[in-house]
Amino acid sequence: MKPFFLGFEKMASTKATYKKIDFQSLNPSNKNEIWSVKIDGAHSITDLEAGKTPRLFSHRVSKRTGDPIEYTQKLPHIKSKSPFDAKIRTEVFAVTKDGVAVHPDIVTAMLNSGTEKSLELQKRLGIKTKTAIIDVDEFNGESYRNKPYKEKLKVMKLISKKTPDFILPDMAKGTKKKKTLYEKMIAGAHPQSKEGLVVHDMNSPERPFTKAKIIDHHDVYVTDIFHEKNVKEGRKPMAGGFTYS
Repeated sequence: MKPFFLGFEKMASTKATYKKIDFQSLNPSNKNEIWSVKIDGAHSITDLEAGKTPRLFSHRVSKRTGDPIEYTQKLPHIKSKSPFDAKIRTEVFAVTKDGVAVHPDIVTAMLNSGTEKSLELQKRLGIKTKTAIIDVDEFNGESYRNKPYKEKLKVMKLISKKTPDFILPDMAKGTKKKKTLYEKMIAGAHPQSKEGLVVHDMNSPERPFTKAKIIDHHDVYVTDIFHEKNVKEGRKPMAGGFTYS
């Protein structure tokens, strides 16, 4: 069995945990931080082997086979041979002909379908798949899990430069560029995402990822459903709303 599969469970269990911060409290003047767009897609684990085409997998395993679920065949843009050996974290997404990222539900449907149906869906919707590098686990045999983000970023830039199958999320460093990115996100005008930003501390390996979402989603519990009012005579009332906690 290939070493990647032997180490897959450990890789899946060490996915970076995102801390959270209010979007409005972001400080563009912090020189230790670099901001990146939080792309709306599907998290994936990518195996790079020198001289071979990259392979991308879900971070979950198949309930049927117990093996990692592979995405590669459903991603037409993955076709270049890698010059490196690496294990990286990536975000699979898709864009329209105008370069705007589609809703993550479409990406989920695309990746959860069989290969033939997935490719048909992409063709019918006129979308193109893309993969953004978001983290580095290993590069040329050296572990990068506990390295500061500035070291990870060097590798991410190198891989995206030498392997055209991969890109980086839009990033901003420096007060002016951060303010521009912030305003673009608030306006809902960024093509890669409407969700928010990820804040990376360049020097501290203990806190490389902090998520700043524009809209924070919370679970609610429906406690009661009430009927609509002023129902026309002869028709049963329908649900008019609900209360929640």
